[in-house]
Amino acid sequence: MDLRSKKKDVDSFVGQLMSEGEKVTSVSSSTNKALAKVATPAINQEGIHIRIEEDISVTAGRDGGLQSLELHGIVKLKINDEKMGRALINVVNEDKKGIQMQTHPNIDKKLFASQSVLGLKNQDKPFPVGQDIGVLKWRFSTQDESYMPLSINCWPNESGNGCDVNIEYELEQPNLELNDVLISIPIP
Repeated sequence: MDLRSKKKDVDSFVGQLMSEGEKVTSVSSSTNKALAKVATPAINQEGIHIRIEEDISVTAGRDGGLQSLELHGIVKLKINDEKMGRALINVVNEDKKGIQMQTHPNIDKKLFASQSVLGLKNQDKPFPVGQDIGVLKWRFSTQDESYMPLSINCWPNESGNGCDVNIEYELEQPNLELNDVLISIPIP
């Protein structure tokens, strides 16, 4: 099952609901951005601020089986104190899955490969102050179902009024915390 929907399918479905007398409320992208800003708390940043972002895209079949899983991640570094501009960052890398990692061109690749430490190639030039800099990126792609973060099952039942669908989802890896999960189901 492809979890992405086409805008025209959504528009026709919404139009059908409205013609049947249902009340439909629209949420614009600006409203979504405003909600995201409200939900994101302010973070106290010290001399060095490190942010890790990961995006997981999963395509599953109708039976819930994995068709593809792709993970993209990045470590962003922000130096707030000029004295910390030449910092070294130790990275715990216990990868056993075959994740592809790539460092920023200004990061010492040999130091990272040998000691898992992120440091500048040229120590004479410090990290810029007050800017988010991506220092490490990674990518992982698989079709192994054991890496799926959650499972989804859809149970459609045709009724006199159309089709009722019960959706069941379960976090498969309890060590993960998923945020901003979007599940899209195409409606023909």
